[in-house]
Amino acid sequence: MSPLATLGSKTLFPTLQHNIYLAHSAIAPLSIPVQERMQKTILEYAQKGMDCVMTYVEQREDLRKKIAQLIHSQTDEIALTHNTSAGIIAIAQSLNWRKHDRILLFTGEFPSNITPWLQAAQEYDLNIEFLSKPKTKESILEDILRALKKGARLLSLSAVQFQTGFRMPLEEIGALCQEYDCLFFVDAIQACGATPINVQTQNIDFLSSGGHKWLMGVEGTGCTYIRKERLPLLKHRLVSWLSHQDGLSFLFEGAGLLRYDRPIKTNASMLEGGVSNAIGFSGLDAALDILLSLGIENIASYIHHYINPLEETLQQLGFTSLRVSQCESSILSLKPPSGIHAIEMVPEYAKHGICLSAPDGVLRIAPHWCNPIEEHIFFIDITKKILQSFSS
Repeated sequence: MSPLATLGSKTLFPTLQHNIYLAHSAIAPLSIPVQERMQKTILEYAQKGMDCVMTYVEQREDLRKKIAQLIHSQTDEIALTHNTSAGIIAIAQSLNWRKHDRILLFTGEFPSNITPWLQAAQEYDLNIEFLSKPKTKESILEDILRALKKGARLLSLSAVQFQTGFRMPLEEIGALCQEYDCLFFVDAIQACGATPINVQTQNIDFLSSGGHKWLMGVEGTGCTYIRKERLPLLKHRLVSWLSHQDGLSFLFEGAGLLRYDRPIKTNASMLEGGVSNAIGFSGLDAALDILLSLGIENIASYIHHYINPLEETLQQLGFTSLRVSQCESSILSLKPPSGIHAIEMVPEYAKHGICLSAPDGVLRIAPHWCNPIEEHIFFIDITKKILQSFSS
């Protein structure tokens, strides 16, 4: 039996080689329960082959329920997909676009939340408007309101900006979208698992996330949320054999059931057109058990408790924090002191067993529930040594 997860404890990561792991915004390390669940799945497939398929089909239904609980949706509004991009592409290509529909996007977004919309615009003769890179809560809401007053079919944004860690005011934005009859899409890859998401109170119509970051699963797993009232807006452009109702019946229920005219499912799972990543989803299921047991609100509070004093000390050492009041997330992004490049600091930290990242030129610190506060002493000590080496 694996030990229980505890805020601030690395007990579930005994094989992690890094002294301090601060890259959950990139790739999460795998906990013991996730490893054990995936190994069990692999062993069952090795021993039973097709005899265990239905076991994992049923397990994925449990996973669907847990994801719905995580984001406060209904179970049939969740599709299990391969990554964040898969969900964005599905909605971008499936909406019943009208010629010259306007899509609102933000400068500074991760490309996965830009490219699919640009492709859709090219394919369906749509208009794209880029809003300014998020700076303050007030400026964001002003820019969105100004754009919505001109009319827009869809607004797509990341709940948390990958580079700066800026957390979008989703509830206020969702209210504006509802007021101006604009669809609201959220890329939640930098939020789900560490930042509370509530698709109901935030009026989110579509959401997509991957499982390998804050959800602490593996690559190749993810989920897409579709508000059921929005299903009639989607055309069946990305469907296949398992998109059909009772799509498995001809394989397991006898002769004469092979048909090509079965109706397409009337829920989000219509996006699950083919076989799924059973091994990866079993690991994600175990990871969700941990997150839900700890509570996302508790996790978010703990991460802020971890980040706040670290941010203060680093600023005293000459770093510039990119965090914005009222828009803090689980990411702390900083610009190093003058004359030092963030990308040069990453390998220096790595020499001391500290893993972090530097996307687009900023130093990104991304702890999770399992990072002990005691790490601060070592991290600051190493940071001082690195700064001294650059100045000498």
